[in-house]
Amino acid sequence: MTRIGLIALASDPTMEPEWRNLIPVDTAYYVSRIAYANSCTPESLSAMSADIAGAAELLLPNLEHRAFNLQRILHL
Repeated sequence: MTRIGLIALASDPTMEPEWRNLIPVDTAYYVSRIAYANSCTPESLSAMSADIAGAAELLLPNLEHRAFNLQRILHL
C-alpha cells in the first residue's frame, strides 16, 4: 500500500481536499499541519523550517520517514 504524508499550512483549508482528488483511491493519506503567519517571505519560510520535523513526526509516529530541508528546496 502506498502512503503519502502531507504537511499543510494551518491557514490553508483547501490543501487536503485538493490532494484527496489527486491521489489514487487505494493510497493511504495522512495530514499534519504547521503554523503559518500569512507572510510569504524568505524569512518567514525559513522560520517555519524548524517546525517541519515535528509536523512530520505527527504524521505516523515511530515510523521512519524522510524529511526534506525546506531551505534547500526553496533555495534560501
